[in-house]
Order: sequence, then C-alpha cells, then structure tokens
Amino acid sequence: MYQEMKETIEESVELMEDDHRGTSVQLTTIQAGDAHNAIPGEAACTINIRHTQSYSEILLKNMCKHIIKKYDAEIVSENYG
Repeated sequence: MYQEMKETIEESVELMEDDHRGTSVQLTTIQAGDAHNAIPGEAACTINIRHTQSYSEILLKNMCKHIIKKYDAEIVSENYG
C-alpha cells in the first residue's frame, strides 16, 4: 500500500519546481504486534506526505482513500497543516 502511495503521489524530478521542492511520501512508523515469526492480524502505520501546491488537501485525501480501499485499510486519524 505504501509503495503504491509513493509511486502515485510523489512528483517526478521533471515536475519539481525551480527551488527543488517536490511532493514526498514517507513511511515513518509501523506497528504490527509483538509476535515473532508470525503474520499479525492487523497493523498500523504512519505515512507522512509533504506536498507542493500541485496538490490540494481534498485531492490528496481522495487519492489516499482510493489507494487504501484496495488493501482493506482505513484512515484512523489525519493531520493537515
């Protein structure tokens, strides 16, 4: 899911502005239980998206909702600023 977000949302180098700022998508934390050598039933992660004026808050939210739906995931909380 993260990889698809990164590939879909991040701007290519050609689209970056003169000041070399671009949109980035980064996985900052992931929590998936305490078991060793076992696939957890659920997991949670924090994804940090920093964007240029190429994206609006509404557009980013809609793109993320579309992507996570494919992976049976949900947005639990979000901050925008």
